[in-house]
Amino acid sequence: MTRTVVESKTKTAILGFDEPFCVIGERINPTGRKKLAAELEAGDFSTVEKDALAQVAAGATILDINAGVVYNSNPNPKPQHDPQPCQDCSKAFSKRTCPPPGSS
Repeated sequence: MTRTVVESKTKTAILGFDEPFCVIGERINPTGRKKLAAELEAGDFSTVEKDALAQVAAGATILDINAGVVYNSNPNPKPQHDPQPCQDCSKAFSKRTCPPPGSS
């Protein structure tokens, strides 16, 4: 059986037909969200943290964070990696663990 393993620094989620259902939160995406895009460009991650906490509370096991579109809209982008959105989202998972493999 095919399985996909998604790992962070502290958590592991296993996706597969014989694994518990995995909810993936995809709300953290500035596409079509002008306010969020403006906040990200300004370095304000309060909405990211709020969205992360809400998705975890709703049962998300994994968060899909998309923030690249903000930096791609700049005609003279500087290559950068901003770890802040991921660090903020990590707080949401600090006390949550993924279901152990094989549990239901």
